[in-house]
This record gives sequence, structure tokens and C-alpha cells, in this order.
Amino acid sequence: MAIGIAAKSDEHLGILKQLTKVLSAEGVEQRLRDASKGEEIAALLNGDVQLEADFDASLIQLLFPASDMVQMSAVAGGLLKNTGCGEKELVADLITKNPTHLGKGLWLVGSEKSVTRTGVSFVSTANDCEFEGEQVRGLVAFAACNNAHQSILSNLSKIVFNGEQEKLLNANAAQVIGLLSNEEFSGEGVTVQSLEQDDTAADNVAVYKIKNAHGLHARPGAMLVAEAKKFESTIRVSNLDGDGKEVNAKSLMKVIALGVKHGHSLQFTAEGTDAAVALESIGQAINAGLGEG
Repeated sequence: MAIGIAAKSDEHLGILKQLTKVLSAEGVEQRLRDASKGEEIAALLNGDVQLEADFDASLIQLLFPASDMVQMSAVAGGLLKNTGCGEKELVADLITKNPTHLGKGLWLVGSEKSVTRTGVSFVSTANDCEFEGEQVRGLVAFAACNNAHQSILSNLSKIVFNGEQEKLLNANAAQVIGLLSNEEFSGEGVTVQSLEQDDTAADNVAVYKIKNAHGLHARPGAMLVAEAKKFESTIRVSNLDGDGKEVNAKSLMKVIALGVKHGHSLQFTAEGTDAAVALESIGQAINAGLGEG
């Protein structure tokens, strides 16, 4: 499939952002291949069809002082309701469901009742509590009205299969997203760092302003990604003038999806043995124009 774009200056950045978001979703190739009408393709590329489950920091509640599974389910359902994934009936249904124990205190529950958008929430508790004689430490909840949650469910299955529930249960919000998102298992070279973080990790953050006249389109974006890939460290980047979401700086699709325009500021966070050198090198590449002078 080929997609042609005609645009002046940086007008196409919004289109590229939307396209990369859609085309990086799992299963979209088959959906496009199976489309029989132009309207179906347009709906897919415009984002009118949900391809990925809603899952971000607003759907995560860590160390909630819950004393039983009912409270855990209520909080998980409330997160889904408050972010527009369902109505109050969804919360009530999750509370009455019997969750599945995935081992080591991690539980799973789901519902299809009164769901408006497919989403995933995660809740952990700071208290010692049990359900049916098993420890309760964390709960993953699904609200499903389509199959957009399948990739997250697949990643969760891999975590359980590998016996890595502790990694998820002890993670911070960013790490939870990384573990359950496609990125963790996509082969893009991203790994979630050990929970025993280096005390100097917080220092390995840098902010650079994009000078390219037409923003971070495909060509300079590829140059930026190529620079990041020179280093072993895990490198994350966010657009401070966009939604602020961090993505893998070594993924061209993710970087282009940031929709970076001229004058936007990018924040890079690096973790690893060559983190400081990586950030300095990336800064030099950006100041040099990323191949565009």
C-alpha cells in the first residue's frame, strides 16, 4: 500500500501523526487488506475505528489503600468510566464479577456491559488483602466492545508465562504502560529498566528545540532515530508542546507520531551506561538540523 501526501510547509505533520498512530496499531494491515470500500479505508486512516485500547496514566492507580477485591474492582471500573470507556453499569458489573488469579497476587477481570470504548485499567494496593484465600496486590481490568485490547492481553499473558508478575506489580506508572503496551514486546529494542534504578538516572534528561523549518517530518525524523540507535541506552522522548506522552526514541513511527513542528521542544530521557553521551550526541544532531542544515 502506498499513501501519497501533498502539502505546503508543515501542514502534513498532522496527517503523518495520524497515519503513524493508525499504521502502528496491531492488526491494521489485515483490516486495510480486507476493506471492500473506500469509505472503510478512510474511516481506518482517519481514526474513526478504534484499533488500540485506551490505556494511559489516567487509567492507572498505584498503591490505593484497598482492603478487599470489591474496592479494587470499584476503583478499576471508576477509572474506566471516568475516561469515557463506559457507564456506571460497567462499574457495577466489574464489582460483581469473579476475577481470575494470574499468580503472585495479580488478578484479571473484564466486562462488556455498557462499554463505549475498549480500555484497560490497572490498580495496585498498598494494603495486605486477600480474595478467596489468595493474596491481592494488583488488578488489571478490561472494558471491551471490540478486540482492540488483544495486544495488551497478549503482553499480559507473556508476563504471566515468564513469571514476571512482580515486575508489573512493583512498577511505576510509566513502566506499567511500557510492560502492557505493544512497545514492550515489539522488538524495537525497548526494555523496562530494573526497579533498582540508578540514582543518577534523573540527571539524564535533556530538552532540545527543533529548528527544522517544516518540523520533524519523515527525513529529519529518520535522522533523529538513527542517532538514538547508535547507543545502548533506553531513550525516551516526549513533545513538550504536544500531549507530553513519552515514546521510544528509536522507533520512527513513534517519533513521527509526536507531530513535532518548528519550535517545538523535545524532552529526552536516557537510561543506561552511555546515557549522558547519547543525550549530548542527540542534542548536537538536532542543533545541526538533522540533515537539513
